[in-house]
Amino acid sequence: MNTLLRILAGALVLILAALFGLPYVVDWDRYRGVFEEEATRVMGREVRVGGQFNLRLLPAPYFSAEKVRIADTTALTGEPFFKADSFTLWLSVSPLLRGVFEARDVEIKRPVLHVIVDGEGRASWRTVAVDGGGVGSGSGVFRPKDVALQSVRI
Repeated sequence: MNTLLRILAGALVLILAALFGLPYVVDWDRYRGVFEEEATRVMGREVRVGGQFNLRLLPAPYFSAEKVRIADTTALTGEPFFKADSFTLWLSVSPLLRGVFEARDVEIKRPVLHVIVDGEGRASWRTVAVDGGGVGSGSGVFRPKDVALQSVRI
């Protein structure tokens, strides 16, 4: 019985050490294309990360990207619809264990939003993909009405 407890304790220590240490040795830039592709699918606009890309699991899970750009589908200004020097997203742990991504804190440094209003009074953000499918439904759309922000720092 004592040996079994030592083996379980050792396994737990190894798992925690891997969760703390592994994200520091993984080159997340290798996965940049995968994350950009998924963000593009969800947003319905081309999303690109020009700087560093980082992901951590412990002590608190977070995602950070530098030089984030979201394309303008109208191409009237030659500028991206949205750009920021950095974007950091801290995730809540308990929903993450259920497979749900819930942001508890968002930090955006030096954001710039270019909004174009056409002759009919429609703004350029209306072209962000929105319908009843929702994120993760396989339809590839983003539903802003399902977003709740607890803390946003700009």
